[in-house]
Amino acid sequence: MAEDLHNYEQRLKTTFQNLQDSDQISEENKQLAQEFKDWLSLKNNSYSRDYRYIISMKKVMEYNDFSLDNIEEDEEGKRKIRKILAQIQNSAYYPPGYKQKTKVEYNNFVQRLLEFHGLPSSKEHSELLPETFKGYVPEKDKERTDSDDLPIPSDIEKLARYLQANSQGVNRIRMPAILLTLWDTAARIGECLSIRNGSVKVNGRSITLKVPGNKQSPDRKVPCAVAAPILKYWLENGHPEPDNPDAFLFPNLKDNKPEKPASYRYFTRKLKKAQKETETQCKLEGEVNHVFRKGRISYLKKAELMSESMIDTRVGHVQGSDETRTYTRIDDEEAGENYLSGYGMEDEADTSVEQDLIPLRCLNCQAVNSGHRKSCVECDEILEEDNYLEGVEVESHVRQEVEEKTYELNRRIVENETPLTDERINDEAKELVAEEKGLDPEELEW
Repeated sequence: MAEDLHNYEQRLKTTFQNLQDSDQISEENKQLAQEFKDWLSLKNNSYSRDYRYIISMKKVMEYNDFSLDNIEEDEEGKRKIRKILAQIQNSAYYPPGYKQKTKVEYNNFVQRLLEFHGLPSSKEHSELLPETFKGYVPEKDKERTDSDDLPIPSDIEKLARYLQANSQGVNRIRMPAILLTLWDTAARIGECLSIRNGSVKVNGRSITLKVPGNKQSPDRKVPCAVAAPILKYWLENGHPEPDNPDAFLFPNLKDNKPEKPASYRYFTRKLKKAQKETETQCKLEGEVNHVFRKGRISYLKKAELMSESMIDTRVGHVQGSDETRTYTRIDDEEAGENYLSGYGMEDEADTSVEQDLIPLRCLNCQAVNSGHRKSCVECDEILEEDNYLEGVEVESHVRQEVEEKTYELNRRIVENETPLTDERINDEAKELVAEEKGLDPEELEW
């Protein structure tokens, strides 16, 4: 099971208890809330999803004094539902104003409430919902992502190189390692960041990760070839506690707490910046990290590397479900080229697929390198001379650089005979970084 990164299980319990303890909610509605929560538990939703339904219910119940029980498709039911929808639209529960995404979350609760009462929950079939209603849209009915907007191997290469060149210390290994793991496994971001060291098996040329699932999919063993070189190097040269089986594979480095996972918000922010600064095909919009899952599934199908049922198993879909087909983005031009190729007209068709980021072996020292690299991880020999990206440093230099900075910081503190306080260490570190970057210390965001 994927790690509950945001403690939604406890937040769900706390929110429901607060609902039951609220003096602004009638006993009748509290009883209804208990029945609604029991009904949700049978749906096998994630804790985060149930939490959003319950907190929405709490807000609605505290704001209204009428009962939400026995809602039917009649004038009284319409009055109640339309009143709640108007409150949501006007941000009545939060005067500063809701974002559209938050309004949709509240509307999702209204849909579940209708289903709880055995009523239709789509605006096409419900007498209670207006034509302008915007709520949950099943994945298969969502507006399809243009296949040209999905990442391809060359995008992953550019993004990984940017993350490596523009990160500090061991983050030069960790950041591209997270990206390449997302790409290789097609895992959800929560699954990727929930992997622990004890779920990693290092093989000869590959690495097998036990990816934790969710309520809809079981844990699964996923062999990795693309991400294997950088994952091995991360465990050998970057991870703070590589031998601790309970430590996260990608731990939070901010407070040096390997028992806490890396922040997906921090990673997403860095990834979006990388996309803006590089010439990539992909668009990182909406659920940013999910774009890599869609792109990887589409790539595996286009490249015919695996059958659809095998892809289902690898990415955590139920075999035979329509999820993998829904995620696949193949446009009409690609389908047409495949048709021409099938009829022997290869000269008129371009069915080529970019080569994946396969590991590269250095001819000088025989070290195996991650496919995004342009210089050897061990000997600094150029792997591909064309388009060499200045600023991407060899990972073996990372520890040396950290040690040098630490030595210099200690030297300054000793020379100045300064009392060793957290504040003084922080000031000295700030001055050291400012000197290196040619800035005034006050210009730095610290």
